[in-house]
Amino acid sequence: MALSSKWFEAFKGDEKQKEELKRTIQGSSYVLNILTDVIDREIHRLETTGTDEYDKPNWEVRVADRNGALRQLRNLRTLTHLDKGK
Repeated sequence: MALSSKWFEAFKGDEKQKEELKRTIQGSSYVLNILTDVIDREIHRLETTGTDEYDKPNWEVRVADRNGALRQLRNLRTLTHLDKGK
């Protein structure tokens, strides 16, 4: 199980805490897999939003907000999707 190095950034040099956190995360894989599914569904919902928003006032703000939300959801997904950590 690969874990993103972001999980361990707070524990610079403290290998004992890193190992403890790694065991805790691995023990939480069931919940993290469910959370990954929730994030995937939300990403899909945002990606499939219709283009009708371009006809609304402030469409640029709406698109920027959606793109920011997608970026954050994808970042979170790298933490919850335990098989593909980087």
